[in-house]
Amino acid sequence: MFLDQFVHHPLLYFPVFYATKEYVMSDKPTLSNALSHYRENMTEDLKALWKIWVPSTFINFAFMPMWGRIPWVAGTSFLWSMILSIMRGGAVGEGEELAGNSITGETLHLLEDSLHDLWASPVELDSTKAHICVSASGPDRIGWVSKIAGVVAAHGGNITHSKMVRLGNEFTVLMHVSIEPEQRRFIDAGLRNNKELRPLNPKISFLTRRQTGMFIEPTFALKIHCVGKDR
Repeated sequence: MFLDQFVHHPLLYFPVFYATKEYVMSDKPTLSNALSHYRENMTEDLKALWKIWVPSTFINFAFMPMWGRIPWVAGTSFLWSMILSIMRGGAVGEGEELAGNSITGETLHLLEDSLHDLWASPVELDSTKAHICVSASGPDRIGWVSKIAGVVAAHGGNITHSKMVRLGNEFTVLMHVSIEPEQRRFIDAGLRNNKELRPLNPKISFLTRRQTGMFIEPTFALKIHCVGKDR
């Protein structure tokens, strides 16, 4: 117990961490670079450490039975290691600088994408509402989102989910709108007939709730993720 607390002491842990990272990840590691990074990040790192370890240590010695103290410290150490890795681990663009040239921040992105794939549709369709998919694409201009949202709100609609992307001078938006059933034809007309939105050519489709067992399951799905020099 004492050894574990000693190893995670701020005055010892961070210099060791930065020195280890410097010697593992740098082609020409130097102790001065490690100490320089330590000084730059010390304030933020210590605040994060104290936020985790001070409450954890208090709970451990105040409430934990003797048999549970070591597992509690081990669990806190595991949590702290993940937090420190997120704060000071390799960034997405540091692939060539990491050990083995294969572990990058893209690993976290891949994990996030995989979790998102578990919920391919982030929208829950309330059976008491009508649901509309609004799509629009046209020349990029400041204020498009505000104008679309204004028309939706003016007709009693609620935007529950949206995706927007700007490619060069082109802007594309996709929105899910829930609205009272009797209002859906009015919001349709409001978006289509709005003169300011004509350059975007908004299109509207009405959504229905997918019934379990009433769809064809995909027989094969493939996700390709590539990182490298542009060609």
